[in-house]
Amino acid sequence: MPGGSSGGSGVAVATRSCFGALGTDTGGSIRLPSALNGVTGLRPTIGRVSNAGVIPLAWSMDTVGPMARTAIDCAAMFTALAGFDPADAGSVDRAGEDYGGDLSGGVDGLRIGVIEGYSLHHVQPSVEKGVRAALQTLEAAGARATEVSIADIEGNISAQLTVEAAEPSTYHQRWLRERPDDYGDDVRLLLEAGEMLLATQYLQAQRYRALLRRQTLAALSRVDVLVCPTLPFTATPLGEVTVEIDAGVPEDMLSAIMQFTGLPSLTGLPAISVPCGFDEAGLPVGMQLIGKPFAEATLLRAVAGFQDRTAFHAAVPPLVGSMR
Repeated sequence: MPGGSSGGSGVAVATRSCFGALGTDTGGSIRLPSALNGVTGLRPTIGRVSNAGVIPLAWSMDTVGPMARTAIDCAAMFTALAGFDPADAGSVDRAGEDYGGDLSGGVDGLRIGVIEGYSLHHVQPSVEKGVRAALQTLEAAGARATEVSIADIEGNISAQLTVEAAEPSTYHQRWLRERPDDYGDDVRLLLEAGEMLLATQYLQAQRYRALLRRQTLAALSRVDVLVCPTLPFTATPLGEVTVEIDAGVPEDMLSAIMQFTGLPSLTGLPAISVPCGFDEAGLPVGMQLIGKPFAEATLLRAVAGFQDRTAFHAAVPPLVGSMR
């Protein structure tokens, strides 16, 4: 499984078919393919990059962002992408920056928040091992990890599923009725589910988002970034609809995928996925760092510092090696 709607971008970067690629991220479709394919992917603060010309999925969470091998490459792309666009009603009126200009500062003094009962909870052993080792690498370079709490974080998957059904169903309503066969089965099922949601369910999800954002910003007032895996498992065979996180216990793939990516999506905060290890089969493990609003420079600098000390991002898939 290459990782959702931007899976092609992730594969293209991983196979060295391009320098970098664009992704669109609603519930994780920059970060998920980045983690599953062993590349680096940045989901910007909501409104930082123009969505003009993008067909919406869930407009309150949709954003465009860069995917590349390294933080340095992502920074070069993001410098070109970020900025105000009057053609996008959701664009934030904020000047662009040179995100590649200060990536050599390292991670000395970086404060990393480990979310209590969440950051390393309910993940495959290889994922936990990779993220813990990455934290140790960052701490050895001068970062400091500390526990933080987000009291109501457990509701994020339910809220994300609600928003990701209701908003797409609204936008695609006419096409769904006139051209249903033009949609894939999985997308059509999502849109049809949105048609059955009550307005009260959508409003409850929006109230929850406001609460979650307040709690997350409170946690970020104590640290510079939050850390967790990008997703709790490594890549599965194409077409699988369940996954085993705890051995012998299959669970719904869609909910499992959203376990860690929903927090930035619902709150509009920036997040970056970076390769941090491999499982027993040689499949990549991704670590996610979540930042304060418009603190993409901090995320890129942290990942650049990590990549200065590791080589996970430089690994070449065996198929590519055999073609050389």
